[in-house]
Amino acid sequence: MHADLIGKRFGRLIVTACVGHAQRPNGQKYIAWDCICDCGGHIVTHKDSLKRGRTKSCGCLLKENASRNGRIFSS
Repeated sequence: MHADLIGKRFGRLIVTACVGHAQRPNGQKYIAWDCICDCGGHIVTHKDSLKRGRTKSCGCLLKENASRNGRIFSS
């Protein structure tokens, strides 16, 4: 089926599986990809977000950067 991203790294994420179709709130459909982060977290996202560098981690990178800059980040 869709295996073109499996095993590839994007930032801190490695794509582990295609999880099928998902739908955005605006009704647009996309193929969802399950990724595991270097920190052990998981995230499901879409191909464009990975390829364009918008999704680089499970959220841990945002938290680290906020902490480093002295900002409080709550999940």
